[in-house]
Amino acid sequence: MAVSSPPTNFKNPRPARRILVIILLVFLLTYWNSWYFDGEAFYKTDVRSKDESTRIQGGSSLNETSKVAKVTVAINPPSYWDRVLKSHKVQNELHGYQHFLGDQPLVFEKHIPNRPYGTWSKPAYVLELLLHELGKPEDQRLEWLFWFDADTIILNPHIRLETFLPPEEDGLRDVHLLLASNWDGINAGIFPIRVHPWSVTLLSSMIAYEQFRPSEKLEFQDQSALSHILHQFPDFRANWTVVPHRWFNSLPINMAFDENGTWIYATPMTLEEFDDGEEISDLQPWKVLKGDMALHFAGARVRQSWMDPWLDRLELYLPEWSSSVFQERLEVTCAEFWKEEKVKLEKKTANFLRLDLEKKEDEVKRKEEQQQERMKKQGAGEKEHEQQKQKQEEEKQHKASSDQDTGASEPKNNDRDHMNHAPGQSNSTPNEHNST
Repeated sequence: MAVSSPPTNFKNPRPARRILVIILLVFLLTYWNSWYFDGEAFYKTDVRSKDESTRIQGGSSLNETSKVAKVTVAINPPSYWDRVLKSHKVQNELHGYQHFLGDQPLVFEKHIPNRPYGTWSKPAYVLELLLHELGKPEDQRLEWLFWFDADTIILNPHIRLETFLPPEEDGLRDVHLLLASNWDGINAGIFPIRVHPWSVTLLSSMIAYEQFRPSEKLEFQDQSALSHILHQFPDFRANWTVVPHRWFNSLPINMAFDENGTWIYATPMTLEEFDDGEEISDLQPWKVLKGDMALHFAGARVRQSWMDPWLDRLELYLPEWSSSVFQERLEVTCAEFWKEEKVKLEKKTANFLRLDLEKKEDEVKRKEEQQQERMKKQGAGEKEHEQQKQKQEEEKQHKASSDQDTGASEPKNNDRDHMNHAPGQSNSTPNEHNST
């Protein structure tokens, strides 16, 4: 059987198909490299460029997912948001962190001038994740959630979040929340919170605080509510602690106010204010130093002018800023801190227990005194009633006795008549005699 040959004008389709396949593969690889699962905002992207990959070494892959996850809420994210996320994604890829993103308001909140909208969605979203995790079998749960405000960037992705957490040992297992503190009190821009029922109760109270205490001024909204709860309510005071500010919440300034008392963040950052990360004579505990994990632009009103230069710097991944050497030093520092903190917390807990015991004893004593006072009053009342009853009885007896004495001393009517007439005298009245 003869096989017909193709016509002379026929073009072999294979080269064209190869080109189409190559284009399709390039497109798929490009798309795959940049996507993330938006259902839980679990980053699956390798955001490192080829050049970056040569400078960022070490760390585990996402196949070894950590028991610590990140959480961030960004409603109406700013133009620099992608660069912020990129700094986090590098750390996520190195250490296997899930990063949960919320972009919708979860609770109703009133508008406050010069305050960002969506701040109350922060505790609501963390609460949602806590409840979701606690609904899982214990061995499948995350253990900690690490909150990051939308105005935070990761300077040194080599630092592991687990480094800051308290060791799982007696005296530290009941520490469920770590916070930094500065001139404004606690700072909740970055903090880890344990996946635990205590945390659910705390955040539930935090969300409801404004509704049940509307008269209280909350200068920093959710952060102020958190501070009030932690300091005022005994049920929460023993399960959190303040850690060094620079651990995970460094600020790009040493002093928040200039010599005239002007808030530095109120104006765009100048070249002189672009910190070099070096130690200085009057070093404050929050000022950023080289090797610090994160930088927080808390309260910056012209935020982009402050963040862009820092984003430019971190994207270079300079070894003096981003290196695993700092992780090794930090491990030693954190271990020493928790060793000392354990002793402090034990004393603090013992003091709380003593105060609670004294309070309970005072309450018991107060109730006993009230009971004794009631019994005393009741006894006095009964005694007074008995005395009144006895007095009434005595008066009754006295009256009866008086009546009896009166009856015995007065003669009867016939005796009185008999005594008024002489013997032989008639009983007629004088009128009767006059009439005769």
